Amino acid sequence: PDKLSKLLLQHINGTYGAMITGHLRMDTTYIQELQRCTYSSYVFFAGDEALQRMLVDAANGGPAQLCDALSKYCHEAFPKDGGYSLTGSKAQSSPPLPPALDFNCRKCYFDQALDHFDNTDQRSFQQTYWVCDDAWPQSAKMQGSQGNIIVFLGNESPLGTPSQPIVFEQARQLHALVVEVEHRYYGHSQPFPDSLQPDGMLNSSDLYRWLKVEQVMEDTAAVLAAVRRELRVPAAVPAIVIGGSYGGMLATYHRVAKPGVFAAAIAASAPLSFMVGTQQWADTADR
Repeated sequence: PDKLSKLLLQHINGTYGAMITGHLRMDTTYIQELQRCTYSSYVFFAGDEALQRMLVDAANGGPAQLCDALSKYCHEAFPKDGGYSLTGSKAQSSPPLPPALDFNCRKCYFDQALDHFDNTDQRSFQQTYWVCDDAWPQSAKMQGSQGNIIVFLGNESPLGTPSQPIVFEQARQLHALVVEVEHRYYGHSQPFPDSLQPDGMLNSSDLYRWLKVEQVMEDTAAVLAAVRRELRVPAAVPAIVIGGSYGGMLATYHRVAKPGVFAAAIAASAPLSFMVGTQQWADTADR
C-alpha cells in the first residue's frame, strides 16, 4: 500500500501539481484485492495543513458546515490564476433522479411455484420482481408498433433497487417496459424463509434441491406472463432478456431454451466455460 500510495501521489502531482497551491498530500489509501484485480481508493488534499484541517473539521461538523467550507477551500486551494474556476450548474444542483424514481419502478411479489416440473407439488413462495413503466407507451397501438419488454435477470445475490445502466440507458430508446426478476433463493425470494440461519444459508442441504437453472428459467417465464396479463401487453411485443456475469449465462439459456418467450438475449460479461475445481469456482459456489 505504501509503494502504491507514493506512485499515485507522484502521478497526481506530476499532472496537476503546477496548477494548484503547493503539492498534494495523500491522506488515506485503501487497497482491496478481488480475484486477480487490485483496486485502490484514496483521499488527497491540496493546499496547506491549515486548509486541510479546516475542511476536516467542517466535515466532522455535518453537511451544512461542510458545504460552507468547500467554497472557501476550493477558492484557496485552486486559485484563479491556476487555470481553475469554481462554478455551479443546474445539473449539479438538481441531479438526475435514480432509475427507480425516474422510470416509475414499483416492487411487486409473485406467488411462484416451488417445482415447475412436479404437478403434485403445490408449494409456492413469494418471488420479488420490479416493474418500471415510465418509458412504456400509453396506448395499445403504440405498444404494439414500438414497444419492447426488457427483462433483467437477478444474479446470485439480492436484486436490490433497479439501477442497472445496461437496462435504463436503452429503455427510453426502445420504449421499453422494464421487468426485473430476483433469482430464487436470494434476497427476499426465499422458498424456505423459516429455515434460514443467521449466515443466510438454509439449515439443510436438501432444501436446495430446487435451486436449478431449469427452475429459474421457468420462474422468469411465469413472472413475464403474469406481467403481460396484468398490463394487457399486446402479444406482438417482444421480450429481450438481459443479464451480466452469471446472469449473462442465464440470459443465453433463456433465449436458447425458450425462443418463443424471449426474442433476444444480451449476455454481458458472461463466462464462456465452467471452472469446476478452482478456488474461484468454490468461492462462487459458496455464495
